[in-house]
Amino acid sequence: MNRLIWLQHRGQVLWLLATLVALAGWLLFLDHLADGDLSAVAVQCDLGSGQVRHVCGPFVDDYRTLMNTLATGLPAFAVVCGALLGAPLVAREIEQRTHLVAWSQSVSRRRWYTTKVAAVGGCLVLAGAVTGTVAYRLEGTFGRGGSITRWPWFHAMGFSPAVDALVAFAFGVTAGAVLRRTLPALAVSLVGTLAVILGIGGPFVAAGSDDDSDPFWLYQFGYAGIGTAVAVATLVAGWFATRRQTP
Repeated sequence: MNRLIWLQHRGQVLWLLATLVALAGWLLFLDHLADGDLSAVAVQCDLGSGQVRHVCGPFVDDYRTLMNTLATGLPAFAVVCGALLGAPLVAREIEQRTHLVAWSQSVSRRRWYTTKVAAVGGCLVLAGAVTGTVAYRLEGTFGRGGSITRWPWFHAMGFSPAVDALVAFAFGVTAGAVLRRTLPALAVSLVGTLAVILGIGGPFVAAGSDDDSDPFWLYQFGYAGIGTAVAVATLVAGWFATRRQTP
């Protein structure tokens, strides 16, 4: 069973791994570049306790567009990856009629579903966690320049990329099981995840931006817990939808 899943999804997993390595390498390169540029303009900034307190004008001017792009682009990338991996997981099997073979074997339908979801979803969460960690490092360098607060980066670093990717994956899997078509499932995944980000993550960002105590990680844990619960519940619904499919 495990070997069969690897053969089915090795292309997706290898693509995800290659993308992760390229993205993490690029973010680390940006971090190194930004750190060097910040050091070069540090004499123009107010220094205190080894940290830059106020905005470093040249640094901000050079990186403003990039910072804004990454704050939006990294979450969008995580969501798209989750949707692309989740939508075809069940739907493509039904479209290509390969589920007729899989479900007629000795492996139970439940094991087939849970193993595929755990294998692909686990790789996706790991990739999101690595991305969130590297982005956190990069945001720290930008923050040393006094150029940004953490809150616009709420979905770009920490636990959020992994959570957003998992939610998109879960919506894609379940929509694929219900609709039995990959492209409609992909659309449902993207729209559903956007609703979660705005409806659940949005209030965290709004509340944190107005809170002087900066409860960033507290809200990260809160969002991670709620987002994971939504994803698990959605995947359970996907299992029931898959179980009702007739071979």
